[in-house]
Amino acid sequence: MIKRELLLIMFCLIILLTGTTAWADEQQTAEQEEAQAVVTRYFDALAQGDTETIKYLLGGEFLQRREKILSNPVYPDLLSELYALAEFEIIRSAPVGNNAIAVDTIITLNPQEVIKTRFLLAKLGHAPEEESRFRIVGENELD
Repeated sequence: MIKRELLLIMFCLIILLTGTTAWADEQQTAEQEEAQAVVTRYFDALAQGDTETIKYLLGGEFLQRREKILSNPVYPDLLSELYALAEFEIIRSAPVGNNAIAVDTIITLNPQEVIKTRFLLAKLGHAPEEESRFRIVGENELD
């Protein structure tokens, strides 16, 4: 009996520790589609070396950590050279808590260099009706 209860507790702990992102095969919500559009716009900006758009799409500490390099006059050319021929695919997205969305992507720079990345987007501030309130606030490489 104790083993059974211990196994149940261990199982619950594993579920709790593996994260709170609920990946579902259900239809995308409007907010998930909005977050995906922001990530797509971000990749378009990378391919064009458009650092002003990139600054606009980032938020919080994530923007603060990248602001200096994004202001470097050489950086736009480096970005466009790196991402101009890259392929970008959104794998999935899911809500994380009440005001955030995780978006998983695959970025193929060349056949030997494929990067799986999770972007975390959060609702920040106010935006005009035609603009998204979502901003990219985190990025993690996936295995």
